[in-house]
Amino acid sequence: MANFMTTARQALMARLQEDPTLDAAIMSWYTWGSGLIQRYNFEPATCPLLSLVPAALDDDELSNITDRFPQDVELTIVTDGQDAEPTEELLAAALAVVCQARADHLGLAADGLASVEILRPQWSAWESAKDARVRWSVHCTIRFNWYLRDFS
Repeated sequence: MANFMTTARQALMARLQEDPTLDAAIMSWYTWGSGLIQRYNFEPATCPLLSLVPAALDDDELSNITDRFPQDVELTIVTDGQDAEPTEELLAAALAVVCQARADHLGLAADGLASVEILRPQWSAWESAKDARVRWSVHCTIRFNWYLRDFS
């Protein structure tokens, strides 16, 4: 049985997977659904990859909840290669999908979804111990703001 948090995360992932730019480029989708536990595999053959996973909230944000519930998910994109441009292109495509989700509340406004926000993009370039190839990653927090009501 899906709850409002799972429904929003899965709805955003479905939209990301439907985007033609992302669909054509992404080799590995980490959906974090039921079944076997998935772990990131940053090998060149799995890149580019995209993950959408629940993210932690700051303690201050949780203690100040009165009439809304903030749900954070982390969007991660990893590409293989020295050039950051492919990562930027995929992030731009993903952000366009998120902006559309912000405009129509993922179709979940009647269920209490008040807004969709883009927070804190963080970039990093790294190499593995086994392979000196550079991989670019960007982590971007997406926040779903829910009106609190009876979710039972």
